[in-house]
Amino acid sequence: TIALTLSNIAFVEYAKGNRKEAFGLLRESLDMSRRVLGREHPEVGGRATNLALWLVEAGQFEEAAGLVDEGLAIRRKALGPEHPLVAGALTVKANLMLATRQYDAARMLAAEAQRILALSLPVDAWQIAFAMNAEGAAQEKLGKYEEAERLLLTSRDGLDKAPLPGLPEQGRVRLVELYTAWGKPEQAAKFRR
Repeated sequence: TIALTLSNIAFVEYAKGNRKEAFGLLRESLDMSRRVLGREHPEVGGRATNLALWLVEAGQFEEAAGLVDEGLAIRRKALGPEHPLVAGALTVKANLMLATRQYDAARMLAAEAQRILALSLPVDAWQIAFAMNAEGAAQEKLGKYEEAERLLLTSRDGLDKAPLPGLPEQGRVRLVELYTAWGKPEQAAKFRR
């Protein structure tokens, strides 16, 4: 379909660093999907969630919040509460909570995402690593450095396998932030570029 093609092109543009173009294409794909497939179709939920993730990274939290909630509601209704794609939306929402300094909510959402993903994916799946990394970042912000370290280090290999641009870098940056906050500059230096 045209909406799927637009979505695929958006991901290519995003990976190339053309964020503005990617956002426009994914918004167009999302709008088209809503019109053609209906507002409760799982593909609409997926596109809303993907756009929300990008908006979180861009600091556009208000729009991201509405989209991630839309994507989560659609996925829960269409796929059931324990589907891996529901967990994906929970992970995006956890990252939004981190970005808006709601650390305990982020921790709980990321832990729930991991629980759901563990039901159907192998332990080394990148999706589990993405959720684990979000929980680790939340633990760091809550001052629970040892737990944060365990989660952030464990998630590194999985993030390296992720098809989403920027996740390996996000994992590295979060380790730098952890060791800096923890007062371990020599450890932080190992992950600086």
